[in-house]
Amino acid sequence: MARRLLPFAGLATVGLFGAACTAVLGIEDTQRNSTPSDTGAEVAPGADWSCIGKVVQGPATVTKITITAIIVDFVTGKAPVDDKGAAIPMKVLACGTKTDKACSVKLAEVTSPTDGITKVEIPLDAGSKGFNGYLRVTGPGYVPYLWYFSRPLADSRSFPLAVLTVPTLEDPKAGLLQSFKLAAADDRGQIAVQATDCGDYPAGKVKFAVEPAPDTGAAQFYFADGVPASTTETDDKGTTGGLGGFWNLKAGTYVVKSLPSVLGGSVVAGSNSVIIEPHSLTTIRLLPN
Repeated sequence: MARRLLPFAGLATVGLFGAACTAVLGIEDTQRNSTPSDTGAEVAPGADWSCIGKVVQGPATVTKITITAIIVDFVTGKAPVDDKGAAIPMKVLACGTKTDKACSVKLAEVTSPTDGITKVEIPLDAGSKGFNGYLRVTGPGYVPYLWYFSRPLADSRSFPLAVLTVPTLEDPKAGLLQSFKLAAADDRGQIAVQATDCGDYPAGKVKFAVEPAPDTGAAQFYFADGVPASTTETDDKGTTGGLGGFWNLKAGTYVVKSLPSVLGGSVVAGSNSVIIEPHSLTTIRLLPN
């Protein structure tokens, strides 16, 4: 049965928002498999890796899907507004391929209404597995988002997205980067990832890697007890389970990978190509493939 997943708890720090966890990334409203796994063995949620290398997705059965992006401000939880209370229009582009930096294959372009509930209608090519690009979300005063889905979307879905203002991320005294002793740079961007298992549950004890490897100007993070920290793998704590990423990656095209520690830390459970852009946040929920 399809279930709406909880929003990403997100990229908050004790100094900035206390220990509160606020939604940041879009979460795929996917089908969650129930245990037992496809091997017939009972597996705890977040620990089923039996589908690695076996995931098969057939062609979409429709010619168009609608992605409903529920866009709210990271801090207020309401549709973005300026300091006078006027709605801030957020533009959403549906870009046709995952590595199309210029969005030259533009499948849809929509501006958010005053309530932030933005419907993006995307045509699908005959025989395709679904929409396999990304959404580019931008608005005045907000960090640009490059919003990825780890499997092609073959039917209409609704997703939450809480967007960060530029100061929330980059303020030199109280921003998220500052809490990791980093500063925003004109050649660097951020990526946040959530690892899930074959049952589509947030997965603890997973490491993330990117290719090409990050340079010394970047910093890796994972959530620990609800806040981002310099730990070595994901935890399984409530809505922050499976969360981590990289700060200040050099701009470019990367392959991001999830590697479960229980499989020795070298077996790739999920991988996906993504774009990192300066002063932007790339987000993805990484299912096994």
